[in-house]
Parts: sequence; C-alpha cells; structure tokens
Amino acid sequence: MNNAEASFTVREPKIKKLKVEGRELIIPRRVTIETLYGCNLSCIMCPIRLPAKRAKGQMEIGMYREILDSLVPFLEHIEMMDLFGLGEPLLDPFLYERIRYAKLLGFRSIGISTNADLLTDERQRDLLESGIDNVIISIDGATAEIHESIRVGSKFDTAVANSRRLIKIRDQDGYATRVVVRFIKQNANRDEWDAFKALWLNVISRDKGDEVSCYDVHAWGDATPSKDDTLGTVGKVESVERAACFMPFEILYILADGSVVLCSEDWYEGKHTFGNVKEACPIEVFNSKSFNAIREVHLKGEKNRIPICSNCTMLYSNAIKQNA
Repeated sequence: MNNAEASFTVREPKIKKLKVEGRELIIPRRVTIETLYGCNLSCIMCPIRLPAKRAKGQMEIGMYREILDSLVPFLEHIEMMDLFGLGEPLLDPFLYERIRYAKLLGFRSIGISTNADLLTDERQRDLLESGIDNVIISIDGATAEIHESIRVGSKFDTAVANSRRLIKIRDQDGYATRVVVRFIKQNANRDEWDAFKALWLNVISRDKGDEVSCYDVHAWGDATPSKDDTLGTVGKVESVERAACFMPFEILYILADGSVVLCSEDWYEGKHTFGNVKEACPIEVFNSKSFNAIREVHLKGEKNRIPICSNCTMLYSNAIKQNA
C-alpha cells in the first residue's frame, strides 16, 4: 500500500437486513428527508445556485407525516434522521412541527444543517424547544472576507453571533442539543482552518458532545467540477475507486417532492430516482430491483460504471474528515 492509499481508509458499508413477511429487506440506518428545497445563500461549492429541472419548495406536511408513520415499524433500526437536503431548513415554516412529530414517534438523533444567517433569537428558542438532537452549523472561514466570498449572501458576523447565542442559551437553560460547527475546506479557505478551530473550540461544549469538524470540499456527482479538479494533487486512489460506497446501503434519501434518490450527491437533479413515497412505502422503494442493481455494481467494485458515482469524491472527503 502506498502513502496515498494509506491516507484514505474507506469503511465497508454496514448493511442492516430484516425479514419482513418472509422477505429480507435492507433497512436504512439513517433517513434523510429534504423538508425544503431552496436557500437564502448561493455558496460557490453548492449546485443549488445552478439551473435545475426540479422546482424549489417545501415538502407537504401531510406527506412528511405519512413518511414517518410508514417508518415506525422500523424505528429501532433507524439510528439517525436528518431533516434537510439541498437547502436551508430554517426557511421551512413547518420545521419545528416536523421535529416535534419525529420526536413524538420516537425517532432518534434528529438533526438539521443550517448556515445560521436566519438563526434569529426567536428561531434559536423555537429550535431548542422543539427537542432537536443535533444542529450542524456551516461556517467556512475565520474571517468575514473569506467566509462571505464562499457563502455568497451570508453575513459572517451575523452567522457567528447567532451561533454563539444558540450555544449560550443551550448551555444556560440546560437543553441537550448537540452542536457541530462545520468547515468545508477548499482553495479559498485552506489557510484559515487553524484560526477557525481557535475561534470555536472555546465556545462549544465537549460535555454536550459538540464538535468542530472539517471536510474537504467534494464534487457533487456529475453536477459540478470534475473529480480530478476536486482532488487536485491528491489524485485518484485505486482502493477508494473500487470501494463500495456506504450511502446507497445505509441512508434513505427522500427529496421534497417525495422522490427517493440514490444519495446526497443526487440532490441537485434527482437523476437516479427509484420511486416516490406518494406511490409506495419508502422501505419498499429502498429495496426496489433498480436500487438493488446499483448496490450490486458497488459490491462488485465497479461503481465507476455509474457516471454520478464515477465523478463523486465523497468517500475521499469522509475518509480525511478532521475533528478539532
């Protein structure tokens, strides 16, 4: 194994199977529901700024409830639930109702990811009161100049102040919510990671399970710059190129219109859609013949036959994730 291969240890997918009415089904360990497709920012690394065929908007609250109701029989096997996709969940007027309903049904580790620009005093309190378990805050610089050049439309001072107040209220009033402050490393901000850590390590609470984390920017499947451009001098690593990705096996992704798609890299256009929850149970769609055919390709070490997988760098980014 060369040095490049040693730097990228990719875990095998954790495949959870369950017999249901005589059939063996793959059960997702994690469910990601895009409650709203749309954003208040135009970040330079995000495809949401690009023209798309699918219409922006929020998931109908009735559809959302039906999705969760259908997943209740598999509750003990679902370890985590994300209520976000390609967009800013704080734009969703039903967000707190959605969180409370998921908590009422007994789903665990409910979380959102936010850019924090819209995290006003009222929303901070509403979010904490909803019982949310995890809040990921995305800030991509230690200075206003760098952050605002990446997250176009954001105000660095606002995002930082909102995030600090959320953590302060959480600590003062004894809420259990865990906070992750996330930094997406890319060419514009590579030199600010150390300063970023210094900015946040004295704000978070280790006792609450908080983290300051760093991911390398990734290519959004075949929607954004090529794998070669994204990996730069690192280059491709054969063991990573052959490895089966964990996402099609472990995570059920549902877009705002109810479409079940391959993975988070397919959020932009939903090119690989296996069915819609309006017409079938999400677990049934997750176990469709077409979805299982994709998994077989991955298990054979041939995922690069699939264009969206061939250009994806998510496994690289996950393998070198840093926690401060």
